[in-house]
Amino acid sequence: MWRVFCSVIFSVLLFFSCTVENNKTSNEIFKADAESLIQYEVPEWYADAKLGYWVTWGLKTSAYHRENYGDPSQFNHANGFDASDPSTQTLYGRGGVDSLDIAAWRERTTELAEKYHPDLYYFDWGWNISPFSEQDRLDFSAFYYNKALEWGMGSFPSPGVAVNYKSRKRLPEGAAVLDLEFRRSIPELINELIIN
Repeated sequence: MWRVFCSVIFSVLLFFSCTVENNKTSNEIFKADAESLIQYEVPEWYADAKLGYWVTWGLKTSAYHRENYGDPSQFNHANGFDASDPSTQTLYGRGGVDSLDIAAWRERTTELAEKYHPDLYYFDWGWNISPFSEQDRLDFSAFYYNKALEWGMGSFPSPGVAVNYKSRKRLPEGAAVLDLEFRRSIPELINELIIN
């Protein structure tokens, strides 16, 4: 009799604990604010990754560009696309950034997320300039993390995806993955650690 009683109690407790856990995870989403997004946890696959190396421009690439595309000074971007050409302006903007550019960026970036379910977004300098606001960055981060939860890539607070960004003060610490580049960010980080 005792065994039956314990089995029933265990089953009831297990049922309620699973129900509570399921309700908790299914209702938790990221909100587009600092308090919510600092709960973000880097996915295991990203944390297990090793040091990456990225070469974008240097002596060899400059020679390659000159040989294949012409003098780099004749281009507004290092990859051979002339940013002043109207057919490529949707890639590079119109020379300045305004609310129309941000709206186009948001539309294009969210469409890419919806269509392709990327594991990682890497935002370079453009995300850091005005008139991009912290709220624009918070909005996209919450959107992307919540989409990943919807796609089943992870569970709150680790959605299974990562957003990389460059400038320390553009998102609350912990809301995404800060890209530390040698000449700019690491000395700043070291100074910050020594001072604090």
